[in-house]
Amino acid sequence: MTKSLDNHTLRAALLARGFIDVTSADRSTKSWRLHHPRMRHWVSIKLASDTARPMSAAPLVIHPDDAAQVLRSAEARAVLTFESQPYKGSSTIYDGTPGRALSLPDERAVDAFVAAVTEPVACPTVCPAAGAASSPEAVLLAAAAQELDTEPGAHDLAATTRQALIEARIGQGQFRQNMLRLWEHRCAVTGCAIEAVLVASHAVAWKDNADPAVRLDPYNGLLLAASIDRLFDRGLISFADDGALLRQPGLSASELALLGLQPDARLRAVHERHKTYLRAHRARHGF
Repeated sequence: MTKSLDNHTLRAALLARGFIDVTSADRSTKSWRLHHPRMRHWVSIKLASDTARPMSAAPLVIHPDDAAQVLRSAEARAVLTFESQPYKGSSTIYDGTPGRALSLPDERAVDAFVAAVTEPVACPTVCPAAGAASSPEAVLLAAAAQELDTEPGAHDLAATTRQALIEARIGQGQFRQNMLRLWEHRCAVTGCAIEAVLVASHAVAWKDNADPAVRLDPYNGLLLAASIDRLFDRGLISFADDGALLRQPGLSASELALLGLQPDARLRAVHERHKTYLRAHRARHGF
C-alpha cells in the first residue's frame, strides 16, 4: 500500500494552505469535507469508525475533474498516487459520480496537490457549470476566507483560529454553536426556537474590530430571528444595558409590530459581558 500522510495530519496541512472545513454539523462523520476558494469542488478526507484514530489508506478523495487537473501536472504526478478504481464511499459521491482517492506521502506532495488543483484552467466564454458543485455555504465561506486573507497579519494566524474566524464571519461554526448554547437555542428577544431562522449576529461588526478574541466572543452579539437580526445589523434597532429595545426615530412601532416586535420587547437576559458590546453597537449607530 502506498504510504500517505494520515487523515488528521492531511486535514491540518490543507487548512494551513487555505482550505476551509465545510463539513455540515448535522451530517454523518464518515468524512471531513473541505473546500478551497479557487476550486469548483469540495474534497473529502476519510474518517475511521473511531474518528480519533488516524488512518492513512489513500485518505483524500477528490472530484474526477480535479483528479484530471492533478494528472496534468508533472510535479503532482511525480509525488501523488491515485487508487486504480473510483472510490464509492457514500460520503464522497459527487451528484452520483464517485470520487478518486489518492495518497500524499509528505508535505511536498501536499504543496504539489494544492498548486495543481488551484491552478486556473481554461474555460469557454460561456461556462455554465462553473461553480455549480459548490453549495451556498461553501461559496460564503470561500468569500469570507478571501476577505480575511486581505487583512494585515492574516497569514500569521494559526490554522484553527483562521478557520474559526472564517466560520464566525458568516455566523457559523463554533461561534454559532457557542451562541446557541448561550441563548438556549432560542432567539434572544422572542424566544423563537426554530434554529433554521436563528442568526448569530455580531454587535461589534467584523469590519470594526480585527481582534480574533472580539470576533469570536459569543457575548459580542445576539442570537436573533432573521428579521430582527437584519434590523440589528443595519442599526435600525439596538438594546439598552438592561435589555430594553431601542429603535431609530424613523422606525415606527407599527412597522416593528408587523415583525413581531412590540414596544416593550427586550432581551431575555443580559450578561455583564454583553454590555460593552451593546454600548459599542449603540455608539456605532447613533443611539
